[in-house]
Amino acid sequence: MKIKRPAFFAGAACFLIAASPCAAEPAMLPHPLAGSPEIAVSTSVPLPPWAGERLDFELKWGVMAVGESHLTARAAVMAAGEEAWHLVSEAVSASWIDTFFKVRDRNDAWMAVSDHRSLGYSKDIREGSWRLKEWVYFDYSTMTFRGQRVKKDGEPYAVEGTLPGRVNDILSALYAARLMPLEPGAVYSMDVNTRKNWKLDIAVLKREKIKTVLGKKKCLVVEPRVGEEGIFAAKKGKRLLVWITDDELRVPVLLKAEVFIGAVTAELKGRAVSPPPAP
Repeated sequence: MKIKRPAFFAGAACFLIAASPCAAEPAMLPHPLAGSPEIAVSTSVPLPPWAGERLDFELKWGVMAVGESHLTARAAVMAAGEEAWHLVSEAVSASWIDTFFKVRDRNDAWMAVSDHRSLGYSKDIREGSWRLKEWVYFDYSTMTFRGQRVKKDGEPYAVEGTLPGRVNDILSALYAARLMPLEPGAVYSMDVNTRKNWKLDIAVLKREKIKTVLGKKKCLVVEPRVGEEGIFAAKKGKRLLVWITDDELRVPVLLKAEVFIGAVTAELKGRAVSPPPAP
């Protein structure tokens, strides 16, 4: 019986299928923003709540701990002549699960300090026998995007297209959503690009007080809609609910994703902030 790959969200997830050895990885061009030098933010705009933040999550499938995930807003960088936040998402499976479903996922995104649009993203995903490497660069001077993508045992191929305007990738969308008003009953939309352009609707369902590592917190329960692969959007036909603190920090403290057998949760276990250097 063939088992379908039960895709998770790369940044807070892992699932179960048999693993097989991976072939040597084909060479890809580096992302144009990779290695952008770190800078002290010079803008007069107030720092966002995630500046210098690291969030650590425990991943569970039912009651079983299956791994951990980290979301980090690294130091600002000068990316193609523009100040940007370097955002990183990582997911690692627990040692007991590595023997049959090893997860090593990393996502990078570069988010403009000025208006929080995405300047580009990259993915390096390993989930069991499934591999994916991909990067996309957004060129707003020509309103186009370009990049490369390669799957396991394949050769890199080019991706390109036009942009409808300012866009976010999946990872930067999570951070951009933290700046929204997020009033219960409201639905907010943003343009997202993951090699194609689509609308991400973010529905704010209700307020709910829950126990968290940060104490008992009043949270906003948020549901991203119109799914694509990634971190912040549920797979088509499945739901993803996110609990975000109802305060000025807007910290995601709990995520629950429906999968083909049950549900996976990511629960915040720690938050640390290293203030960015002053200009």
